[in-house]
Amino acid sequence: MTEQQATEPQATEARTSDPETSRTAMVFPGMGPFRFTDVGEFLLTNPHARRRLAIADEVVGYSVFDRYRQSDAYEEEQYSAHTQIAFLTVCLALA
Repeated sequence: MTEQQATEPQATEARTSDPETSRTAMVFPGMGPFRFTDVGEFLLTNPHARRRLAIADEVVGYSVFDRYRQSDAYEEEQYSAHTQIAFLTVCLALA
C-alpha cells in the first residue's frame, strides 16, 4: 500500500439485493402551515391522493377531508391532528 493510499479515505458502498439486509426509508418534509385551499383540490382530483385519502378515512374512522376542512377555519388548529393526518396523506400520495 502506498502512502497516498493509506491516507485517503476508502469509499465503501454496500449494495445488496438480500431482503434480510436491505432497508427502505421514507423521509417526510417538515410541516409548515398550509391552508385547506392549497391542498384540498389535490386531495379530491388526484386519483392517487383519493386512494390514499380513502385508506386514511378507513384507518381513522372518519372523513379526513371533512375534518381538515373544518379545522382550517381556525388559526390555532393549523397543527391539529386532522391537519397532520391530511399532511401525511398528501406526502404519501406524492411519494
